[in-house]
Amino acid sequence: MSAHFPPEIDDEIVSYLWDENDSLKACSLACRAFLPACQKHLLSKIVLFPPTDRKKRGNGARFQQLLKNSPHISKYIHYLEVIDRSTQEKEWLSKDTTLTYSLPLLRCLKALVIQYRTSVKGGNWERIARGGLLGSLLDVMRLPSLTYLNFRCLPVAMVNYCPSLKHLALNRMMNLAVAPAMLPIDSSKTIYLDSLKVHLVDLCPISTPVTILSQVGWLADMINKTQIDVGRLKKLHVEAGNDIRAHVEMKMLLSHCGDSLEELAFVPAFSSTLPGVEDPIDWSVLTKLRTFYIQIEMVCDNDEGVFYDPFPWFINMITQVSSSPIEEFVVEVNYRISPLDAVDMSSWTDVMSIFSDQKRFLRLRRLKIRIPHDISSQEIEIVRPLENLTAKLIATREGIDCEVSLVDGYEDFFIFPPDPTWM
Repeated sequence: MSAHFPPEIDDEIVSYLWDENDSLKACSLACRAFLPACQKHLLSKIVLFPPTDRKKRGNGARFQQLLKNSPHISKYIHYLEVIDRSTQEKEWLSKDTTLTYSLPLLRCLKALVIQYRTSVKGGNWERIARGGLLGSLLDVMRLPSLTYLNFRCLPVAMVNYCPSLKHLALNRMMNLAVAPAMLPIDSSKTIYLDSLKVHLVDLCPISTPVTILSQVGWLADMINKTQIDVGRLKKLHVEAGNDIRAHVEMKMLLSHCGDSLEELAFVPAFSSTLPGVEDPIDWSVLTKLRTFYIQIEMVCDNDEGVFYDPFPWFINMITQVSSSPIEEFVVEVNYRISPLDAVDMSSWTDVMSIFSDQKRFLRLRRLKIRIPHDISSQEIEIVRPLENLTAKLIATREGIDCEVSLVDGYEDFFIFPPDPTWM
C-alpha cells in the first residue's frame, strides 16, 4: 500500500526546486502526486516571442492550444510577458488573434509585461484596438490580483485600467492622436504606487499620428493625466539617458515622493558631467532614504576628443544626501579609459573623505563599490587603490562594511520586480 502525503507537503517539497526547471520536469514525470505542484512553478512565468517559422506561428498559438487542452493550468500563470520589439522581425502584435482568446482566461495574473516597438505606426495600434486585443488587455488589467505592469511603447493612459497596480515600469510610452474615445480615462479610483521604474532615454522619431511622449514633461504628463499618485512611493528607479533636461523631470518627481522614498536607483544623464552644467535636482529632499544605488560612467577617448567625468556631479550629490538616513550605498563606476593606470584617484579620495566624516551619513552601515570589467580589460588595476581607501574608511568609522568588487559587464543591477521569480 503506497503512502500519500497531503498536497501541502508535496507543495513544500517541490517549492525548493522553484528555479530548477529540469528538476521540476523530472519530478512531474516521476510521481503523479507531484504534477500539480510542479506545474505551479513551471507555468508561473510565461514569455511569448514573435513568430519564427515560415507559417508565422509563434508560441502565442502554442500557448492558446495549451490553454484549450488543459484549462486548469490558467490559474498557475502569475506572470505573462509579450515581446514584439525586435527590429529584425516584422511587427506581429497587431495581427495576432491568439492573445484575444488567451488573456481573459488568466484570472490569477499578478504581472503583465508588454515590450512593444518604437517603430510602430498608428494603423497598427488601431488594429490592436479594433481586433479585440486592447479589450482583452484592459480586461485582464482590471483583475484584483494584477499589481505589476511593465510597458514599453504603449499608451500611458492604459495604466488607468489597473486599479490594483502597485509596481509600474515604463519605457518610451506613447501619446496617441487616434480616436481619443478608444482609451477613455477612468477616474473612479486613485492608484497609489509603491514602486516606479522609468527610462528617460533619447527617443527615435516615429510616424504620425502616433507620437512618443517627449522627454521633457512626460512624467508630469503621466501624473497629471492618469490616476497615478506617487506621493507614497517607496521605491524608485530612474535612468536619465543623455539629456540634462531629464533631471528636471527627476526634480519634479522627487517633489512628490522625496519624503516617502526608501530605495532609489539612479543613472544620471551623460550631459550632467559636462563643465558648467548645473544639476537642478535637490537631493536633500530624500529624508527617509535607506538604500541608494548609483551607476556612473567615466569616458575618455583622446582620439575622438570625448571626456565625461561624473565625479564632480557625484561628489555634489552625495554631499547633499549625506544627511539622509541611508544605511546602504552602492555605486557602480564603468571606466571607459585606456590605459586605466592613467585614472586619477584623487576624486575617490574626495569621495571617501565625505563618507569618513563622522557628521555625515550617520546611519551608513554598508558601502559597495562595483567596477564592471571584461576579460580583456585592466579594471583590476583600480581595485587595489580603492581597497586601500576603503580600509582607511573602515578604520575611521566603526561598524561600517566596505566592499570593492569587479562585476561582469555593465548591466542593470537594480532588482525591480517585487517577485524574484519574475526576473
